[in-house]
Amino acid sequence: MGMWSYTIAIFLAALAAILIAWIFTKNKDDKTRYYALAIPCMICAVWALVFCWTWFYYFNIFLALPALLISVILFYFVRKLGSKERLTKIILWNYALLLLLTVTSAIFFEVFHW
Repeated sequence: MGMWSYTIAIFLAALAAILIAWIFTKNKDDKTRYYALAIPCMICAVWALVFCWTWFYYFNIFLALPALLISVILFYFVRKLGSKERLTKIILWNYALLLLLTVTSAIFFEVFHW
């Protein structure tokens, strides 16, 4: 089994967990729904931040980008529920740091052959 199949399996499992969290918190108040979605969003964002520097052999595509995609999807719903919350701002700062580290490491590993 290749690396893509593991990535797809992890991505589908995370999406299923997101869906289950959304269904179980559907009738709850907005604060409960906010934290039920914001905490997995933060975990995925931190996972992407930890592995975003791994540009060698394009390993970033398998480790960081699926988690980042899940985090961005979750962040869309989190932003609708509580845009003024502190955790939302922390996630945004995490994205900014992730972008900076990704671009820096891509230049360092000469991913873009300019």
